[in-house]
Amino acid sequence: MTASSAVTHTTPGAIPASQAGSALLNVALKEVFARARPDGADPALHGGGWSFPSGHAMNTFVFCGMVAYLLVRLSPWRAGLAFRVALLFAWALAMGFSRLYLGVHYASDVVAGFLAGAAWVAVCVSGAEVALRRRRTDDPA
Repeated sequence: MTASSAVTHTTPGAIPASQAGSALLNVALKEVFARARPDGADPALHGGGWSFPSGHAMNTFVFCGMVAYLLVRLSPWRAGLAFRVALLFAWALAMGFSRLYLGVHYASDVVAGFLAGAAWVAVCVSGAEVALRRRRTDDPA
């Protein structure tokens, strides 16, 4: 399977599917833990809802993790790849710190969002790799 055919088989739904799953997982975790937001958190900044885990931190981590995976897996340009991946995760960290700065999450909410996001990225990447391997074995070429 060439890099271009791998792109065709992997990317069309990878990001939307990972984000949809992340959102569903986040809602489920928030309902399980039902942790109130920090005292003094401005409702205009978070729109209500439970605090744990941080949805912004989790969803940003999942997005950045999946883009990083696709870059590493499919990009023919290796020069600067580590820098691009580092920028993606710096963006995720900045999102997490912004939630703390705004006072709408505890630090443990943000860390849990990152950890849950990392777990979901692992599931998504594993699924993508299994799908690629199956397509390779089914591909008659």
